[in-house]
Amino acid sequence: MFLKVLEEINGGYVNTYAIDCAFGHEDIDPKVNLNHLCFERPEFQPVFTLYKPAEIKINPYTGKEMPVQMLPYASNQVTDPDVKKWITDNVPDYTQRLMTKEDALQFAAESDIQKVYLFSAKQKVPPIYKALSAQFRNRLRFAFVNVEASVSAELAKDFGVEKWPSLMV
Repeated sequence: MFLKVLEEINGGYVNTYAIDCAFGHEDIDPKVNLNHLCFERPEFQPVFTLYKPAEIKINPYTGKEMPVQMLPYASNQVTDPDVKKWITDNVPDYTQRLMTKEDALQFAAESDIQKVYLFSAKQKVPPIYKALSAQFRNRLRFAFVNVEASVSAELAKDFGVEKWPSLMV
């Protein structure tokens, strides 16, 4: 079932790995101990865990690297739609929501990187757009403009957007 879900979303949303706990993995690498993954919560087999990178690399207060966030699948209901929703809801989001004129001006003022704008009637950032923002994080900046944002009409006019959704690079 899980492999079916992964095939459906295998468009770059997340990198996935499956570990079969039915056999030992010493033949792959004797230093690898997967007991904590396979046997920590046997009552909740199968176990799905999402390892989500931190949205900022370095903590600005401590100067230390931000940790990866572990998100275990918390529901006992394991169905295709539930697992797919859990994965897509937890795709890292590096987009900037442009709600006000100040947001838009600040975003546009960044001159050292190319920008991508998604004009959308949806309330939430689509998972594929979040995945793109993560994949191209250091090469492009991604903005999300919701049709209900106070700055949306002005930005749409500036970019010549007549239909929503529209993607501007």
